[in-house]
Amino acid sequence: MKMILDHDPVTGISHWVDTDESTGITTYGADQEVTPILEANRQDYNESHGKWGEWARVGSIPMTLWMQWYEEGIISDQKELKKRLNDIGFRNLRTRPGTL
Repeated sequence: MKMILDHDPVTGISHWVDTDESTGITTYGADQEVTPILEANRQDYNESHGKWGEWARVGSIPMTLWMQWYEEGIISDQKELKKRLNDIGFRNLRTRPGTL
């Protein structure tokens, strides 16, 4: 049975624990309400004037996805991170058009 341990209303992250009664295996995890982040990204993307400059904000990644990418080594691999952020499948993470 999944039990919420805590919830942060600012980040939308909930930490939980789940124990499978048949196997006794306990799993810990985190979920995040990403809709507000993705909607803000879409709004910024649509309002973007396309101007690029140093330190231009190009995206916003939900923390739970950032942690997953961190564990996979993607965050520290700039080439792979750019590839992901340029991928059409992750367009909802972008806050401005163009290619990184």
